[in-house]
Amino acid sequence: MWHYLIITASNEDQAAGYRAQLDLRLRLGLLPEVQNVLVVADPGGKRIGSGGSTLCCLMEVLQRELSDTAAGPESFRDVLSSLRILIIHAGGDSKRLPAYGPCGKIFVPVPGESDSCLPMTLFDRQLRTYLALPSPPVGVGQVVITSGDVMLWFDPEQVSFDKPGLTGLGCYADPEQAANHGVYCGVDAGRVKRFLQKPSPDQQQALGAIDHYGQSVLDIGVMNFDADTAVRLLEIFGSRSDASGTLTLSGEMGQAVMDRGLDFYRELCCGMGTEVTSAQHIQMARGSGSTWDDCLLGRLLQALRDIDFNLQLLRHCDFTDFGTTRHIIRSGTVLMQQDRGAPRLHSCLDLNTEIHDSGQLIGSSSWVEGCRITSPLTLGGENLVLGVNIDQPLSLPAGACLDVIAGFDRNGSDTCFIRCYGVDDTFKDTIEQNATLCGRPVLEWLEMVGASADDLWDHAIPADQRSLWNARVFPAVGSPNQYRNWLWMFEPAKATEQEKANWRAADRYSMAEISQRTNQDAFFQRRLAIRAEQIRNSLRKMFRRGSEFSAAELAHILTDATDRPAWIAALITEAKWHYDSGKGLDMLAFPRIIHTLATVLQSLNADSDTQLQQTLPNLAEMIGPAENDWLESVGLSLNSDMTVQSWAKQARELAFDSLGKAIIFSDTDKPKPPVSRIRSDEIVWGRAPARFDTGGGWTDTPPYTLEYGGCVVNTAVDLNGQAPIQAYLRVTDEPVITIGSIDLGTKIKITELGELLD
Repeated sequence: MWHYLIITASNEDQAAGYRAQLDLRLRLGLLPEVQNVLVVADPGGKRIGSGGSTLCCLMEVLQRELSDTAAGPESFRDVLSSLRILIIHAGGDSKRLPAYGPCGKIFVPVPGESDSCLPMTLFDRQLRTYLALPSPPVGVGQVVITSGDVMLWFDPEQVSFDKPGLTGLGCYADPEQAANHGVYCGVDAGRVKRFLQKPSPDQQQALGAIDHYGQSVLDIGVMNFDADTAVRLLEIFGSRSDASGTLTLSGEMGQAVMDRGLDFYRELCCGMGTEVTSAQHIQMARGSGSTWDDCLLGRLLQALRDIDFNLQLLRHCDFTDFGTTRHIIRSGTVLMQQDRGAPRLHSCLDLNTEIHDSGQLIGSSSWVEGCRITSPLTLGGENLVLGVNIDQPLSLPAGACLDVIAGFDRNGSDTCFIRCYGVDDTFKDTIEQNATLCGRPVLEWLEMVGASADDLWDHAIPADQRSLWNARVFPAVGSPNQYRNWLWMFEPAKATEQEKANWRAADRYSMAEISQRTNQDAFFQRRLAIRAEQIRNSLRKMFRRGSEFSAAELAHILTDATDRPAWIAALITEAKWHYDSGKGLDMLAFPRIIHTLATVLQSLNADSDTQLQQTLPNLAEMIGPAENDWLESVGLSLNSDMTVQSWAKQARELAFDSLGKAIIFSDTDKPKPPVSRIRSDEIVWGRAPARFDTGGGWTDTPPYTLEYGGCVVNTAVDLNGQAPIQAYLRVTDEPVITIGSIDLGTKIKITELGELLD
């Protein structure tokens, strides 16, 4: 069990969105291995880096666990030594992946099979691996940090966190690939000599990071450290309780974190290792973007000397990056290939998308998500299409990204933002760094539509800070289907003068503004509705043996469903099919469906006097005559005056009665008797406990025992140790069930002993 799962966020707005998604998963019972789930935002909305946010997470845990935060490091150590804490860093503006800025990269939809009512996201898929990481020795404590925008594949059973200090996970990679990440340079008995951040292949070669096979050891971003290390880091950066009892960072080092930010892998890991020098620390930190001065980096290096830094080298690890628009197309394809076991995919990825009627998806190497397609959509390649209704034929050129998202305008009214851009457009880069829009330099694009820089940026934004991220480019419109009026933005040279004039006069917004004005409820509700339709069309799969689809998830789907009677009709039809045709263990599907339906109807209709016909009008007409006759035969008629509560109670009784019959009549193949393989010239010796006749029974075959009100009822046991009867029981605090077999010697407390069935 993990005591804390913590997601970090850039600001409180992003944190609120993350909390909504995590709270939903908690309500649906999808995070059973975690005791506490938190979202910790960077203080004041100012980015403080992965190292700074890690410190904030630790202080948040201590704030919750300690009654006196002024107690000091020993109290910190006592608390943290008994906890397992998983921190997933997910802060960021998604400037390189603007389509998913509203949900954050951590909740980007990804391919993957799931029994959940929620569409699969990167968080859901990667969390399985992180929660399976091993626990440390007792009393040591554990903090694991990782990144929320990558998908890792490795076997957690390969991992061991039994060494003190900090342990990072690494794997072999080509130096060119490693150049964009962290690199472990030299290991002695598991101890890291140096850690390099984003070193060029030449730097890796010069510092001895490349082995004789031409491979480097890549940091996959997963770091584990114990309570002692956590307390040491808090001490280095001056964690203390202020006048209000709140833990804060203090002193020159703590202030540096708040002013300059602290990257865990850059300033911290590059300063650890048995052979790291001050010059190397400064070079690596500065080369990867640090603004810490030499004096501060020198002090930090000395403070980190007493922390052991270890490497756990994985025999096999793959990872995909979801950091940019082009990355998600490539990474999503890799995920789908691995799931299907296919070497190549010859079509587009369609996720959370409805394709029906005359709908058709034509093209390859593209990402289509959250769309409803009823007409052909033709893609030139490397496209992203998000949240679009395709009700007329549409073609997009190669590299074009079309994104329609609901939100609120500057007056707070509902609106839709139409975002047309290119797959390689650089929203993070400034105009001086050659930022592009629809594949063209921004200023060139502006000139082609007859606009100037003043049409995009406020005068208060300095020229060296003007980027596509804060440029008012994207129009807000009244209807999402108006996106067709703006498709010319991909090829401005072909636009009419009227189209250009309409753009200049439009109410336009920047990506930065849209990220703050997105209607997140609408964003997720659209995908939930599409997922719900997929589930309704595959009920047999959702209620198969082994599926974890729950009544709580079905209730969540039906809470806002506008077609609730159609859902109930589909469930009843599916239940009857299983009632009529179920055999063996498949007979268990019917009681599960009918019990789930009863639970959901009760949860959605708390009023005990509400009649079923009032809640679900015309339901009897929506199912066939055969289904109506069957419901009446089992006491669940839809035409009676039964209330929802009484109908649900009757359905539950039917479910448990059917469950009992399923257990009794489900046939399991008996194993074939053993065949002697001993040759005539072989002897086998064996030992077994003595077997005594106790007058009516043997010591190794005790009778079944049913304990009832102080009385014990014994059933007979034949020579094979099998009971020739089954007992029809009412178990304490549970409805009626039928037990077909009981382990020998088992005692079962019952409140009522019914008839015995043969």
